[in-house]
Amino acid sequence: MRYEEYLEKLKNAVEKKLGCPIEIKKIKKNNGYTYRGLMVHDGASIKPVIAVQEYYHADMDEKEIMHIVCEIVKIYEHYNVAYDEKDASCKYEFEHFEEIRDRIVYKLVSKERNLDLLKEVPYTDLAGTDLVKLYYILWEATPDGTRMTLLKNIHLQIWNVCVDQLYELAEENTPRLLEPNIVTMRQIVECMYGKNVRYREGVDDMLILTNIFRINGAGVICYDGLLKIIADMAGGNLIIIPCSIHETIVMSEKTWLDEQVLQEMVYSVNREEVPADEILSDHPFRYEKEMNRLCMI
Repeated sequence: MRYEEYLEKLKNAVEKKLGCPIEIKKIKKNNGYTYRGLMVHDGASIKPVIAVQEYYHADMDEKEIMHIVCEIVKIYEHYNVAYDEKDASCKYEFEHFEEIRDRIVYKLVSKERNLDLLKEVPYTDLAGTDLVKLYYILWEATPDGTRMTLLKNIHLQIWNVCVDQLYELAEENTPRLLEPNIVTMRQIVECMYGKNVRYREGVDDMLILTNIFRINGAGVICYDGLLKIIADMAGGNLIIIPCSIHETIVMSEKTWLDEQVLQEMVYSVNREEVPADEILSDHPFRYEKEMNRLCMI
């Protein structure tokens, strides 16, 4: 079964099941990637798009299609309850900037990989890097996921605000709403494999930086004063490895001296291990303690 046929079959079956129109919606993801999902037009102002690509394979039959339809309906009903409770208030808040200013946060993404998106959205360059901050409204964040709206240029026009205002608000809101979560590499490995693991020298100096929800957590490296505190503890400059848009590895510069090997490692891991839409950068970074600044290696 071709993917286009799969989407049409899902659309028609879910329409019949729910009794309301279904749209096959193309959604832009990070780094220029898109996916198509199902949007239910049930009259609500907030309409989540249900991703369906993960269920697809070429040899699926009608029985599998109906099983997927049941899963989609369950997902819709779960979100429909939550969205019904918040739909009216979210719509009002979105139309009034003063109501959402305390929810505006940022995330870090690659500038080069998102050039088309950057034509539509407000952003701020992260000095010394190939990264930018994008701004969004964080409606809700739980261990199960987040509910957010990416801010676009049209929103700023409606509210009559500028990017500098978003920047100031997000600098204050992001560490408060998305608190940092810092663990050592040893803690991660022992959690996965137990304590009977041999480590190479320096592993205890490697920190995993993300936020408490582990979603878009790379932005934690921008939290005011955090890298300086870590650098003071390390006694010098830091190396930052961009694992993904969700997390980074931070270590003392003394731990890793071969910059060429480090660059090759980051490039290779991005191609082999990291989903393409979650790549943050092909470049490691250095935090210079005395200058209190980031720069690309």
